[in-house]
Amino acid sequence: MAIIRKPTPSQEPTAETFIEGAPDGKGAKGGRGLKRGKKEQIAVIMAPDLLDQLDATAEKMGQSRSALISLAVFRFLNGGQ
Repeated sequence: MAIIRKPTPSQEPTAETFIEGAPDGKGAKGGRGLKRGKKEQIAVIMAPDLLDQLDATAEKMGQSRSALISLAVFRFLNGGQ
């Protein structure tokens, strides 16, 4: 059996280090999200009721949840057009 030294506190990864290394963490390359072709994947948190409405509307429109969110953000940023 090999003897392994217990890591010193400076060597132990912290929760903050772990979170910053996540695809959409501050420490990630670009710091915004995981690259998916020309787009970036991000995490969004919303209320369950709002998510239910989003999914129902996306299904009605024949769109994905992501497409509907992108459309809504685009319209919001461009003055509701």
